Amino acid sequence: MPIYIYLDLDISQLNTLSIIDFNSYIRADFIRGAMFTLKDNLLTGVGFGPAYRPINFSYLSDHPLLNQVSEMQRVSNHHSIFDVAYRLGIPATIPLIYEIFIAPRLSGNDSSLKFLMISLALGLSVNAWFENQAQLPLMALISATIISSRNRQSKTLI
Repeated sequence: MPIYIYLDLDISQLNTLSIIDFNSYIRADFIRGAMFTLKDNLLTGVGFGPAYRPINFSYLSDHPLLNQVSEMQRVSNHHSIFDVAYRLGIPATIPLIYEIFIAPRLSGNDSSLKFLMISLALGLSVNAWFENQAQLPLMALISATIISSRNRQSKTLI
């Protein structure tokens, strides 16, 4: 789910989400709590030392992943793009978003590249790269394939 949807949910919508899909609700509160901390560090990020989420954030429910210090330091925010912004700052995230989602120009017959774009988008929103190192090679391979295809397409147009 896009980050802005998580951040835009009010308490009643969060409550409804927790009833419909508790996993999505937990992810929403991961992102909302972490954004509380990121707001003070938009340019530089928070780095790799602090916990992923603040304990004093008003989470909707009492859940070990949201309320226990050991879990808040161990369990990532489950969204690679948000995690890059959280750890390294918004300026470091903009080139990542541009190269992966904006720069590729896919024509109507690029069905394999469209599939790779969807795979990449899903992979980026499931777990954070820095914490799920097993996912990083796959995401890097997909990204490299998309970028190299874009470069080949631009050379054939010249």
